[in-house]
Amino acid sequence: MTTLTAVTTPAPAGAPPAPAADLAGYLNEVNALPDEVILGAQVWYRIAEPELVTRDMLERWFAELELDPVFLPPRLRTIDAFEKACAQTKHTAPLGPAGQYTSTLRFERVSADPNRVIYHLVRQITDAKRIALHFSPKIAEAIFYRGKGAVLGSGERLRTTVNLSGGDNQLTQDEIGIVEDLLGQLTDRYQRHARYYHGDKLRTMVRTYITSSRLNAVLLNKSGGLYFAHKAHNAELAALATLVGRLGGSSQLVLMPFLDLPSLRALVIEQFQTETREQLEQLSATMGELLTSGKPITVEQATRCKLIYDDVMSRAEEYTESLDTALEDTADALELVRAQLGRLANSIAEAS
Repeated sequence: MTTLTAVTTPAPAGAPPAPAADLAGYLNEVNALPDEVILGAQVWYRIAEPELVTRDMLERWFAELELDPVFLPPRLRTIDAFEKACAQTKHTAPLGPAGQYTSTLRFERVSADPNRVIYHLVRQITDAKRIALHFSPKIAEAIFYRGKGAVLGSGERLRTTVNLSGGDNQLTQDEIGIVEDLLGQLTDRYQRHARYYHGDKLRTMVRTYITSSRLNAVLLNKSGGLYFAHKAHNAELAALATLVGRLGGSSQLVLMPFLDLPSLRALVIEQFQTETREQLEQLSATMGELLTSGKPITVEQATRCKLIYDDVMSRAEEYTESLDTALEDTADALELVRAQLGRLANSIAEAS
């Protein structure tokens, strides 16, 4: 049995709050109980203010902790880093004696081809009602050259220039300083996004791992992101918790022992059956669209549906065995899905 320890940082919304001393005492008592009275673990996590995490760091940590590398996030793409940096870089300031106008500097995409992507820094002046009074289309330019690959170091480069003589820009010395500062911010953000994973990508990585057939967690509280995982996965969950702790900031993945009480077991069974039924209904809707579209059904489409079905049933099998239950609430959806899979197979056989 994996021993679970207390945490002292606040739990996210939806998780049961408890003072640190009470929680530590509770965990000490639960960890002393026999393994057979523990059903699994409540799981919740948060990724907050992560430190600078690179692909190399994640690969090394996954290997050290013996986590499945299939759940590593996709490699960072430099074009995504550039476009995200452009979207985040802007400047707004009041204009006029009483500040009755607003000047906004922001980047807009103007063109893209296989070799480069061009953004212009534009300026718009609006009044108090946000009505546009003036627009300068090219205060500065940022050009991203794609290079030979999608990741940093594959020949890509970023060039930025200030357009002092274009049209009616009429930049003051102070404004030139602001524009140059924005271009510096753009470059810094691009370099950061191209090298380091943002919190959103790390959150997706952790959520995907928890909810995959590998750990087979069931969502208990949709609003709060509270999951249940069977005790058979405690060791791997503990390794994942260690990984999340290494992300830095106040990131954490918390495991709380889940006692095998009749009411708690019934809660897990209900949520597991609801989740399975929803997955089957979604798969049924997808196959229904294929069967009624009037278009030929491809082997790839049928195979994809069968793989989804196999994954759902594999996850369901663990819960029906470990919780000694049956898929009673999903019988109708399961019967329909199996019939649709048969129709997909027949349609392909008739077309071949």
